[in-house]
Amino acid sequence: MSKLDQESFQALKEIMEEEFVPLLELYIKDSDARFIEIQQHVADANCSEIRHIVHSFKGASSNVCAVDLSRQAQIVEDSAKANLFTGLPEAINSLHLAYLDVRAELLFEIENPHP
Repeated sequence: MSKLDQESFQALKEIMEEEFVPLLELYIKDSDARFIEIQQHVADANCSEIRHIVHSFKGASSNVCAVDLSRQAQIVEDSAKANLFTGLPEAINSLHLAYLDVRAELLFEIENPHP
């Protein structure tokens, strides 16, 4: 089952045309880097920085039609904003696992483009 809103994803693909694959590649590159940075802030229990990074990730995920991932990021962002560190590392781990599913789907799309 797709982790992406397929109707919106196809519309995005049509609108972006030749910029579609670079958009997906940039999202993956940025998201991979964000999760490395998030882990550094988890080690410091820095909720403020985690919130900031997850907020950006949430928006980027929404832009590539990963609606459920964006919603999950909102939950993590809300916890970090409330400075509720207890349970936050586990929530971030779950978010990362969900991202890896979306990432795999996007890589498949990049490697197997179809109209």
